[in-house]
Amino acid sequence: MKVEMTYYHGSPVGGITTLKPNISNHNDAYVYFSSNPVVALFYTVRIHFYPYGFSKESKVPKYFEYYKDALKDVFSNKVGYLYECEDINIVENPTNIFCAYVSREPVRVKECRVISDVYEEMLRFEDEKLFEIRRYKDIGKEELKKYRDMVFNTIKSGDLYQKDDEYSNYMRTRFPEEWEKARKA
Repeated sequence: MKVEMTYYHGSPVGGITTLKPNISNHNDAYVYFSSNPVVALFYTVRIHFYPYGFSKESKVPKYFEYYKDALKDVFSNKVGYLYECEDINIVENPTNIFCAYVSREPVRVKECRVISDVYEEMLRFEDEKLFEIRRYKDIGKEELKKYRDMVFNTIKSGDLYQKDDEYSNYMRTRFPEEWEKARKA
């Protein structure tokens, strides 16, 4: 099905003229897109941990800080590339994200915006009411416990404590209590 609108692809890599399908966590080779530039912006920084959802009323992306200043920690002083594409051949969406799309075919880039500081761009989107940040200081103890339990389960089910990669190191350093609990479980 060919759909004509603008699709965004976020990447930490610049200079791409054609986006090529890669195998990700859906076990198939896709190029991932979003019709929402904020969602694509998350993926300009490869951390493999994106705690976001959407406002029920407005469908605006909402980032949840699972620890103090998490958004700033992950995205501040990071350069990202927001690629714009049109006329892509979309296949079924293997994600649960309503504004996400995939293509099995390479896609030519129409335009690329260089984001010199991804965090600052996110704050700009927040000022424009296109993005919400659920800051750590505003999350109650019960809700935070739920998030920390999810982190524990992610560490444990992925055996992250037995790995030495970027994602595992991120989880170990940002969530030391959950890390130790999972390691001892």
